[in-house]
Amino acid sequence: MTSTEPPGKPIYRKLSGELTLSRLMDALKELYKGDPPPRNVLWDLRQGSLTGLTDKEMDQLKEFIKEYGKVRRGGKAAVVVSRDVDFGISRMIQLSGEKLPFEVEIFRTIEEGEKWLGEDG
Repeated sequence: MTSTEPPGKPIYRKLSGELTLSRLMDALKELYKGDPPPRNVLWDLRQGSLTGLTDKEMDQLKEFIKEYGKVRRGGKAAVVVSRDVDFGISRMIQLSGEKLPFEVEIFRTIEEGEKWLGEDG
């Protein structure tokens, strides 16, 4: 799952099926261990489901991202989902609590996410 980021291009990560806290944290750990970790990432979760996450797990995920995401300070993460419920859950994670060390936006299409990642922040 590790890959290098071409200059000016985001890293793409695709996850499908039931997206448990464990699976999400494993994917993030894999991403963050890059040297250096990628600045911009597009998470394609269109074939995944976040509905199994509890409120407590969403808080744990947010805390994990805040702590380990420091290595991506100043970067961007575009999260692409297809279902309304996953959009809502993603927004709750994005907006709850303190600010993350990098920008996160939620989208419904890959093209929207790519466009946002390509904008200078």
